[in-house]
Amino acid sequence: MEEEYAGNITVDELANKLYASRRTFERRFKNSSGNAISKYLQRVRVEVAKRHFEEGGSPVKEAMNHVGYSDAKSFSSVLKKYVGLSPVE
Repeated sequence: MEEEYAGNITVDELANKLYASRRTFERRFKNSSGNAISKYLQRVRVEVAKRHFEEGGSPVKEAMNHVGYSDAKSFSSVLKKYVGLSPVE
């Protein structure tokens, strides 16, 4: 997920790559990481977006698209949740 965070990753695809059922993969992932897969992916995307902002002061839309979000409201909400700041802040 750290390499393909911007793509449309599905749990089924991840489970298939590891020759596991979806349910088994989700359970093992949560046990080992402490996070649901969707929450983990959000955190990865937020960290990449933060670096994107810190390194180049990129426009919000560019950072948003770079990490795989197409909806500005959604992106803003996720950043606010994990970082406590809006993309503009």
